Amino acid sequence: MNKIGLVGNQIKYSLSPKIHEFFARESKVTIDYQVIDCEPGEFVKAVNDFFKSPSAVGLNVTIPYKEEALNIASSTDIQAKECNSCNTLHKNGDSIKAHTTDGEGFFKSIEEYVDIKEKTILIVGAGGSARAVGATLLKRGANIYYTNRSKDSLERLPNGLKNLDYHGEAIDMLVSCIPPSAADFIQTKIASKEIVLNTDPVFVDLSYVNSIAHNQDFAKHFALAIDGMGMLAHQAALSFKIWFGVEVDPLGAISYIHNEKN
Repeated sequence: MNKIGLVGNQIKYSLSPKIHEFFARESKVTIDYQVIDCEPGEFVKAVNDFFKSPSAVGLNVTIPYKEEALNIASSTDIQAKECNSCNTLHKNGDSIKAHTTDGEGFFKSIEEYVDIKEKTILIVGAGGSARAVGATLLKRGANIYYTNRSKDSLERLPNGLKNLDYHGEAIDMLVSCIPPSAADFIQTKIASKEIVLNTDPVFVDLSYVNSIAHNQDFAKHFALAIDGMGMLAHQAALSFKIWFGVEVDPLGAISYIHNEKN
């Protein structure tokens, strides 16, 4: 049985096990999915212990370990290098390769709703997901800016994403890469007009639990407000393909999750 899983901190809420359960059944791949919820300082040992198993294939990596995961890998793909972030580890023989599927997963989750080419997009946050999303949007022809509660985090962005600080430009899309508990940062800046919105702007929240995209008082500022469920499913599908070489259906996984809830 192929051993895969998710490693992070405070992740018991994650829907990743259900999504990969759907992918496995759809593709007829047998999996043993594990959720590894570890404290800071335990990450390296937890990952090394996981990959000691002969049946271990890969791990998804989430907050707060997307940078630290790069140090475990024997090699790193170009996307992960560009954004200094890893959300997917893949074991092949005795080596482990770091990948990121966050950026491409984000793009695939929004492409049916908006053409981002030459659009002005503000990314709130500076962590691994924010960097991966920004790098992908730049490649796809968007004009991007960053803002964050911590200016120090902005200064630590990779070279290709530096000097993109937001200074009140009118935006077509706002992407939140911060937790819902910090959403008042965005709400305050919109209310004070520090964030300037173009006509018919789009909001995308990478969070899918307690997403502010579901807050009607907030969402009324936008023509469209999207939560992070689509990105979660799309990045998971890309990871599954890295591990097993098969295409799976992220939209089917979303329907599966919704049907389970109802």
